[in-house]
Amino acid sequence: MDPVDLPWRKALEDPSTYPHPVRSLQVLETHISVVALTGDYVYKLKKPVDYGFVNFSSLPLRRKYCEEELRLNRRTAPELYLGLAELLRKAGSFRMAVEPDGRDSGEPVVRMRQFRLEDRLDQIVRRGELADDLVEDLTLRVAGLHSSAAPAGVEMAQSFPERLGAAIRDNFARMPATQQLQELHEAFESKLEQCGPLLEVRARKGSVRECHGDLHLANICLWHGTPRLFDALEFNESLRWIDVLSDAAFLFMDLVDSNASSAAHFFLTRYLEETGDYSGLPAWPLLVAYRAHVRAKVAHLTSQAAALSPEAIRREEERREHYTELALRTIEPPRGGIVLLAGLPASGKSTTALQIARTEGGVRIRSDVERKRLHEQPSGRYDAAMTRRTYDVLLDHARAAVAGGLTAVIDATHARRVDRTRAMRLAADLGVPLKIIHCSAPMAELEQRLRARSAAGADASEADVAVLRQLAQEWEPFTPEEAAVVTSQQAGGDRIPRT
Repeated sequence: MDPVDLPWRKALEDPSTYPHPVRSLQVLETHISVVALTGDYVYKLKKPVDYGFVNFSSLPLRRKYCEEELRLNRRTAPELYLGLAELLRKAGSFRMAVEPDGRDSGEPVVRMRQFRLEDRLDQIVRRGELADDLVEDLTLRVAGLHSSAAPAGVEMAQSFPERLGAAIRDNFARMPATQQLQELHEAFESKLEQCGPLLEVRARKGSVRECHGDLHLANICLWHGTPRLFDALEFNESLRWIDVLSDAAFLFMDLVDSNASSAAHFFLTRYLEETGDYSGLPAWPLLVAYRAHVRAKVAHLTSQAAALSPEAIRREEERREHYTELALRTIEPPRGGIVLLAGLPASGKSTTALQIARTEGGVRIRSDVERKRLHEQPSGRYDAAMTRRTYDVLLDHARAAVAGGLTAVIDATHARRVDRTRAMRLAADLGVPLKIIHCSAPMAELEQRLRARSAAGADASEADVAVLRQLAQEWEPFTPEEAAVVTSQQAGGDRIPRT
């Protein structure tokens, strides 16, 4: 850590500096900031440094970036970010003014509410307490941020593929030239060439937005039981104005790295169901690997600090190797496959599909969700033309998922042979395996489930008993070729002949 002259550093350790009772006091320091934890409130000051990628060297710049930090983080955690304070110097001592007089005469300070360390998501994951309802809530908040975030201007948007490539190459320039890193470098260059046209198309269509920029588990906390995204990247526009999938990829990578792969695929599945952004999945391995490689670079740079002990240096070198290996695994993931869920409404397809996606490294693709996305009005959603369009979209999404190294788990009735045959042909064209999971239950039970689901009103499916009976009449039994890859999942007996 570079030595920086901070005349106010000791004042932060003095409880009398603050205009309120201090229950506990701890001052933490990074290479760009100093943070004082006082029990109820947090005070964050920016160091007067210029490292190129971050420049806080002047008072106006520090004030500007404090204001940016407040603006950005109030999008996702308004309860935590209270406002701009000032550290004032008077008669040789310092005092914290939480309601500045507007004359901008002191050191600018971001004032926040303090939360418990144990409520940070990396700590929750480490304890094995990441519940599905928390992941669901978190996913909706991330998707909401991305949908409401300002789209980039033309120049910033169109430069994203070039900026991504430059950032990746800069990472390598700062790391040793090992055989493993050379292999990774070649893999990145190949992926950049392969995904460049897709990223350019996405940029033109508005996928580059003002994102969080540093969306990992340690930058998410619980506040009164609900997740809040904080510490968005305020100091470097290039790292914040990015493709939304690059933002989501950081959280996904961190979950996978934290041995929470099931939660990672749950997050990705629900994020895609909310946003419909499946078309970007061929670039997913590149974006996830980039996030792992950034971690490898940070570990390497940390290991070079002169003040570290030999043991600390060894730990950081091990972290560098760990994240390099993770980047290698994720940039060239194993080939996925296609799984078809088949069965009448309320037969358990969606639950089964999600379980498969979580355990087999995939994403669920729901016909009910895509049907609604295609046709806003309920009337006509189940006619032949809309059904055909829906299955077209499901296959398009499946193709993109497989291209991204994921297993595409298609959750649809698949009552007609033609729809099952098209999926089987897609799997053959892509050179990946296909299997069919047939979910079933007696008709009386299905009707009972549908009535209960309709009364609850909390499911994406709008199929009612009439639709159920119509689909049961249209069901076409599995052919011998299909039967060879069918696994039955029955509840109370199968009332639909398989062959």
